[in-house]
Amino acid sequence: MNRWFLLLITLFFQANCLYNPIVREVLELDGQGKKDEYLKYLPFFLGPSSIGARMTPTLGNLIRTDSQIHVVFNRSMDPESFSAILGSSLTAVWSDTFQSNDTVTLTGNHPIGIITFTMDAKDSNGNQMQTITGNYTVVSTNTNLYYVSVFGNDGNLGTTPTNPKQTIPSAISGSVAPAAILVSAGEYPLTASLSLVEGVSLYGGFSQDFLNRDLSATTTRIFDSRTGTDLIAIVAGPAVSVATYFDGFTVQSANDATTIQSTAFFCNGGSPIISRNRMLGGTASTGSGYSIGIRISGASPNIIDNYNIQAGDALDTFGIFIENSSSPTITNNTISGGLASGSDHALYSGPQNNNPIISNNVISGKTGSISYGLNSSFPSNVTLTNNFINGGSGNLSIAIYNGAGNGTSRGNYTSNRLFTSGGTNRFCMYEAGITAPTYNSPISFNNNQLFDCPSGLYFDNNTPIFDFNTINGGTNGGALYTGNF
Repeated sequence: MNRWFLLLITLFFQANCLYNPIVREVLELDGQGKKDEYLKYLPFFLGPSSIGARMTPTLGNLIRTDSQIHVVFNRSMDPESFSAILGSSLTAVWSDTFQSNDTVTLTGNHPIGIITFTMDAKDSNGNQMQTITGNYTVVSTNTNLYYVSVFGNDGNLGTTPTNPKQTIPSAISGSVAPAAILVSAGEYPLTASLSLVEGVSLYGGFSQDFLNRDLSATTTRIFDSRTGTDLIAIVAGPAVSVATYFDGFTVQSANDATTIQSTAFFCNGGSPIISRNRMLGGTASTGSGYSIGIRISGASPNIIDNYNIQAGDALDTFGIFIENSSSPTITNNTISGGLASGSDHALYSGPQNNNPIISNNVISGKTGSISYGLNSSFPSNVTLTNNFINGGSGNLSIAIYNGAGNGTSRGNYTSNRLFTSGGTNRFCMYEAGITAPTYNSPISFNNNQLFDCPSGLYFDNNTPIFDFNTINGGTNGGALYTGNF
């Protein structure tokens, strides 16, 4: 009896093995077309314990406002439990690919921009999937798409992934706005400054076949290979507005130890959206030069979610340099100065009517005879909220410097963390100007955390202050300051 039972069990498993796609592939029981189909969807046949989904286009990609998103799950799903949001709720149409209700097509009128996507569902057995979260870059329906690859050719039209241009300037000059230029991973040298064009956006970080975009794993690097006296890698002139995006690149400005200026990105009157980049100022003369990550002159760009904005080595170094009545919005970036033989600034707002709004950034001065987290020169009026600000480790290191003025208050500083990391003289908040009319108190200085500033938590009227009772309401011009600790 036991032998017959074992024989039946053996025959049962052998028969079932013949239905296993892996066994069938190994034994070559199917034709090549069927084998390829099995291999394509192998993760789904293997039946993982968690709910899996294959999305087309993949998360992180560029889509139009009317694009469909196609999702194939590795099991039957419960349509009633399903939700997907891309700016607003998407319409879901279910179908069967391998099993019932394992495929959904999502449609909607997607908002333009870098938009968060979320998707939730349960399978047909009531098991909850792990929420899928990411983003899509959404462009208008009438956007013309162009492609650039290091393996392309500037003789190509660049209008399809299979005939890309080789250089970004060629793609810009051949484009018709509104346009999006998709640039695959690789190294793109510049032999002249690259000038942006209104309505022609640049997006880096694509795979070579342009099917995937993962900025954390893929680098599209634009670098200035020149030498000379005044070197700027990217320029946005006055015609360029927030309708133009520059997203997903590493930009390295020139390294020339004799040059006066090495700047990665110059908003010269132009106000594009600059997002998810690494902006690296290069090397300039340590005797007379300056290195800048992003320079803003007479402009109001949106600078958001950049991974690193950093100066290089020079006499004076600036992560971001603001001048000539500019009002940029600077949010969720990592910003740092450089290695200066003179003064180093993570953020500098010059002596004009600048009104930058700066929030939720990590701001770090580095080294020099003086290093600053923020140097705000009168009459610049900075609004600074929820930032992490390190004055650096210069001989004199200052987290926030409020420049001398005419007695008129400038600057709103709220809920920031201020500290220094080194130096001989170290201050968290420094008011320049000793007596009226040259002193310049902030309009507001509230709810800030101050620490690691052994020379003075607050420098006021030529006097260092170390106790919070004085800082909160006892400084010259600061009777309403409160909540600092």
